[in-house]
Amino acid sequence: MVFKLIKEIVKGHTELQELSSDIRDVYKISKEMYKDVWIAILTRDKELAQKALKRDDEVNAKEVRIRENSLKYVATSMIPVDVAIAFSMIDLASILESMADYVCVLAKMCIGGRIRYEKGEKYSKMLEKADQIIADMFDNALVALEEEDRKMAKKVVKQYDDVLNLQKELMEKIDKDEKIGARRAGGLVMAMNSFARIGRKLSLVAGSVLKPYPMLRH
Repeated sequence: MVFKLIKEIVKGHTELQELSSDIRDVYKISKEMYKDVWIAILTRDKELAQKALKRDDEVNAKEVRIRENSLKYVATSMIPVDVAIAFSMIDLASILESMADYVCVLAKMCIGGRIRYEKGEKYSKMLEKADQIIADMFDNALVALEEEDRKMAKKVVKQYDDVLNLQKELMEKIDKDEKIGARRAGGLVMAMNSFARIGRKLSLVAGSVLKPYPMLRH
């Protein structure tokens, strides 16, 4: 598998060590952004949401660096290289950069007042459930990736199905709710769509353990 190969080849290669470190940094930043945005949603803290939004520049810069250095590794290496390593790094960076974009969507919705969290309210409880799944996926996907744990990877893929089921349930409830306002309904749908897209990217991170180059397959 690609990640077993990476672990072996990275040893002693400064360029690959830096690439691997950059991937971990992007993952860490994206996870921290998500945590801040969720707290911002719970507390209606627009400044915290703005802080998370600004960190997207870090993710974008890292993604460009990973892309450039991966290609440089292939083009300038004086010894034979496995192109799979470069493409897997680029693929992961693209997935994580895209995931951070969806976190930013949630941040912008919080700043614009489009997400209204009310403790104990039925729709807010569904948002809480979505967060619980996504937060768990963040932890599990990293374990799957770093330890090449196929069982954990399959669990993350299953958790993505759970998010999709929750998304469907929300849509059905809103469709039957004659009292909900258009702004409230629209905000809930947009928020759950963002949760689903973040979940999709995390399932691709974990899924890369099961089959390399998930972005190329989608």
